[in-house]
Amino acid sequence: MKELKKIDVVSAAKVSGVIYFVIGAISALLTLLLRDLLGASTAMTGMMVGTPQALILLPIVYAISGVILGALIAFVYNIIAEKIGGIKLDI
Repeated sequence: MKELKKIDVVSAAKVSGVIYFVIGAISALLTLLLRDLLGASTAMTGMMVGTPQALILLPIVYAISGVILGALIAFVYNIIAEKIGGIKLDI
């Protein structure tokens, strides 16, 4: 077993940002599709979710959130792993 002792914060932030971007794009597409299929209006939600503009904004907001969360999680992981040990991996 190998121990994951440290995660590069910038690398984790970049990967997390891309993952969250993809999730945001899929969410925006599914929301728009469901809105069209169900005939729901955006007035029901009072938000821009489910509009064509959401196809652009939602992935960007998700990506920014992903970068911040990825960096924060890697930073906290590094502190904890230093004190109690990292995750054990069978490579």
